[in-house]
Amino acid sequence: MSFCSAGAMSDTTLGNRERVIALYLHTSKTQREIATYLNLSKSAVNRIITRWNSTGSTESGRKGH
Repeated sequence: MSFCSAGAMSDTTLGNRERVIALYLHTSKTQREIATYLNLSKSAVNRIITRWNSTGSTESGRKGH
């Protein structure tokens, strides 16, 4: 079992969220392929896409972030 040493915050930077959405919209990559390509967890990619689908925003939704 491996853990991301940088923690959950690093996978949801604005730049990463924007890259996830760009790949989601403009390629035929699966969420798993996007996660692997960007070195993110599949759950992080899923959260980003789910938030984007429900709000149309790449903002994290976390105050102060």
